[in-house]
Order: sequence, then C-alpha cells, then structure tokens
Amino acid sequence: MRKLVLLLSAVMLFTACEKPTETTASKDTEAFSMVKKAGEESADAVEAVEAAIPEWAKGVDIASVDVKDEVERVKKAYADARESFMERYKKASKKDKLAMRKDAPSPMPFAEHIKAVIEAQPNSPGISAAYAYVAGQMGDEGEAALDVLFEKYSDCEEMKDLFVPLVYGTPSAKTEERLKMLMESSDKNVAGMATYGMASFLKSLGDMKKRFVQYPDSAPSPEAVEYVNSRDVESGEIVALYRKVVEEYPDVKVMDRAIGKICGGELFALENLAVGKVAPDIEGEDIDGKEFKLSD
Repeated sequence: MRKLVLLLSAVMLFTACEKPTETTASKDTEAFSMVKKAGEESADAVEAVEAAIPEWAKGVDIASVDVKDEVERVKKAYADARESFMERYKKASKKDKLAMRKDAPSPMPFAEHIKAVIEAQPNSPGISAAYAYVAGQMGDEGEAALDVLFEKYSDCEEMKDLFVPLVYGTPSAKTEERLKMLMESSDKNVAGMATYGMASFLKSLGDMKKRFVQYPDSAPSPEAVEYVNSRDVESGEIVALYRKVVEEYPDVKVMDRAIGKICGGELFALENLAVGKVAPDIEGEDIDGKEFKLSD
C-alpha cells in the first residue's frame, strides 16, 4: 500500500512536468485507470505506476540522499538524455526531425526532482547547489530560488553557475545590482562570471529596447519595459567590462568556455568593426596566391 502511494506521487510529479502532448496525457490516464481497476493492492497497478517513473529517478530516497551528489547525478542524467536524443536527431531524415522535436528532453522533470530534494532536506549541507540548479531551470520558481541564494548563500561557489538565469532572465535593476555584488566576490570564478555577465546583460538591453518597440507582446512585464527604456547604456561601459575580463579573468569558464577569448572577440568587434570605424588593415593571399593588404 505504502509503495503504491509513493509511486502514485512520483507519477503525478513527472507526468505533470512533461510537455502537454497527447502521448503524455494518454500515459497518465492509462496508469491511473489501471490503478483504479486493479485496486490499491494489485501487483499490476504497482507495475503500471512504476513504468511511468523515469529510470534516472527510480529508487532515490530524496529524504536521505546526499544533496550535492544528487544534483551532479541529475545534471549528468539530463546531459545524457540530451546527448542520446541529439545522436538520434542527427541521424534522422528532415521529415523525422520535425516530428522528433516535441520529444526533446525537457529540463523540467529534472528540476522538479531537485526541488523535491530541497523540500525534503531544506537545511542539508550542499543545499545551495540544489537552489542554483533550480534557479537555472525553472521560470518563476527559479526566481524564488535566486532570492534564497542571494539572501542565505551569496558566498557559495555555485554562484558562478548563475550566468544564464541572471543574464537571460527578466531584465531589472535587481538583476543589475546582483551582478554588481557578485563582481566584488573574492572567488575569481564568481567575479569573472559576473563581470562577463554584466557586459552581456548591458549589451542585451539595447536589443531588448528595439524588440519591445517592434514586438510589444514579447515583453515579459510592464516593469521590464520600464527598466529597459530607462537604462541608457554607453558602449564605453561594455568595452570596459570586456577589457576587465580579458585582463583579469581570461581563464575563467562559463558554460565550459573560457570567457577571455569570448570577450576578446567582442572587444575587437566593438573597437574596430562598429559603424563609422575605420576597418583594421589585414594581410592575406588572393585566389591566385598573390599577397595583398586591405589598404591596397
């Protein structure tokens, strides 16, 4: 009986997180219909419910699992699921690719699992890693996780993993202040991420301003529009941030990429390739192997 109840709870969690497709709805209905028909003590019902739980989530006791280890395990499970899907996707025909897109792994079931771990072990060592994971994967609940991180765990090493939710979340003065705070971190990886993040964030505001005018419905909220329209960004601000990254944090990695090289390229473009700038002279060979210069 207890096993069945726990399994039913798991099904409710994971089927709710899947994309709302006809296949998902059918699987959900079928599982619960079997339970109702066979009875709570039925082995067939238990088997049907177990089948609806993802393999990576089976047998996990969220109340006793090591939180940090579980976050890493779930990250790997999601990465493996995406890798497996992409291998199949690359080999598929153009027609099949269109049909396959709806079956791409969603991060939501994985994030919901870690959210459940947080609820089961709110004061466990390593809980900051769980909050950081949820912050990077879940909309409004991700914002709530960010609030907890900055309120209770602002000096944790996982702050270096917040590039995506801070830079690509809803634009606000609050986000800008958070990035400024992290830029002062004594942790080089956190400070480097935040400096690169601030440059990326400020650069994106100009694009947002144009987009919100052209496509008003794309704005996440009136408050976001107000902030974006009120924040005038000078190119010098962005250049200074890129230069700081190149000089002080060249080897720091964000999403497995060294930000020094990224910012070096952005810096070159801003200083040399903007409209009105004199193009830098280049040397090379033409199609006949003859050397030439752009200035020739």
